[in-house]
Amino acid sequence: MPNQPSISRRNVLHTLAGTGIGLLGANTICRADAGPRAHHSAKAKHVIVLYMSGGFSHVDTFDPKPRLLREHDVSIGPPIDAEPNQPKKDRYLKASNWKFRANRQCGTEVSDLFPHMREVMHEVALIRSMHSDHRDHGEATLQLHTGSTNTPMPSLGAWLSYGLGTDNTKLPGHIVISEHRPYNGPLVWDANFLPAVHAGVRVVPGDTPLPYLKPESPADLQNIELDLLDALNRRHLEKRNQDARLAGRRETFRTAHGLQELAPQVLDISKESKSTLALYGVDKGDQKSYAAQCIMARRLIEAGVRFVEVIDAVGACRDNWDAAHRDIGSHEKYAKRVDQPIAALIRDLKQRGLFEET
Repeated sequence: MPNQPSISRRNVLHTLAGTGIGLLGANTICRADAGPRAHHSAKAKHVIVLYMSGGFSHVDTFDPKPRLLREHDVSIGPPIDAEPNQPKKDRYLKASNWKFRANRQCGTEVSDLFPHMREVMHEVALIRSMHSDHRDHGEATLQLHTGSTNTPMPSLGAWLSYGLGTDNTKLPGHIVISEHRPYNGPLVWDANFLPAVHAGVRVVPGDTPLPYLKPESPADLQNIELDLLDALNRRHLEKRNQDARLAGRRETFRTAHGLQELAPQVLDISKESKSTLALYGVDKGDQKSYAAQCIMARRLIEAGVRFVEVIDAVGACRDNWDAAHRDIGSHEKYAKRVDQPIAALIRDLKQRGLFEET
């Protein structure tokens, strides 16, 4: 291989002089105008997506089917598209194990799995006509997040970050809170062909939500180091016809520095009032539960993050909301974990004047 050109002391000093950094430590990496700004104003400023990996049964949660009650245990014959090696067993219609009751204000019926959600359904637009083009979880998850069942594309969060810009240049425009990976992992929050700065930054709830969150160098020294790095990257970029990948890398460094400064404050819910913690059902010291994650989502949009997704992926593929491989009774355990926090998030946003813009 040919020898790679080295950077001499003279080249470094020349770069510093040309960029006006010198010994001033101007910290251009976090200047006020860094990062893309919104192209136009809009009523909705932020998005919070609450994604239940595996998908819950619609007929047992938010989509009552009276006919199932009337025709419970009626045989509908074997599946038409059964594999040759599958037994030709009859299938039977099954009514839900849970009763549906109406919200007192709007009349929307919700099952007893979600009693807290039922109380706030007058604030919710419920769409019961959604469907997927693929029955497998991996492909359907990818389609929901990117619009494609098989070809990785930019995710919804990446598009919104790209199109609407950011309200806080020290934080990413797109953050994903996920203790465990969903089907297809990072592909569901990837930026793909969009600049890398719009990809989702994954936060793992707990004591270490992000790697390298604590700077290894004193703040003044780190600022000088980052200014030098940004100057070299800018010079490198100018010689390569403004390559979008290099530009995205510069933005990523800015965002990482801002995260070190703000993330410890924003992700720490210990300073929330007792009444707020009680609303969500969060115990003192809890930084990991689904309820704690919902509070983090609210704190992130308050801090200016454009798009936040909270992914409820318990662990292994079969240890989630998918009840195809287990008794539907598992829904009770999962619903109990998320019902109160989701309803609390809606109420909390309303109380803080954030609901109309989220």
